[in-house]
Amino acid sequence: MKKPSRTYETGLEQWKRELSAELGQDVTYEQIAAETELSYSTLMKHARAQFRRPDYATAARICEFFNKRSKKQRTPLEYFVEVEPGQLMELAAV
Repeated sequence: MKKPSRTYETGLEQWKRELSAELGQDVTYEQIAAETELSYSTLMKHARAQFRRPDYATAARICEFFNKRSKKQRTPLEYFVEVEPGQLMELAAV
């Protein structure tokens, strides 16, 4: 029997909301893209898509952005959340 593949979503949107609340100002995807040197489209994919193979290097760059600005320290392993295929991750409202 073939083992079902795992599917992951990211915490990017939630992290962005949490940091915006912590700083008292909106953190934009444009700002994250410029400072991480990731493309805006890559960030949009991370904010809205599901992945079969998480990219640790991209997650590390995103974590570095948040860790420089927030009291809450994050790791790349916390960035990806395993979900059932087709299931949408519920994000906590801030």
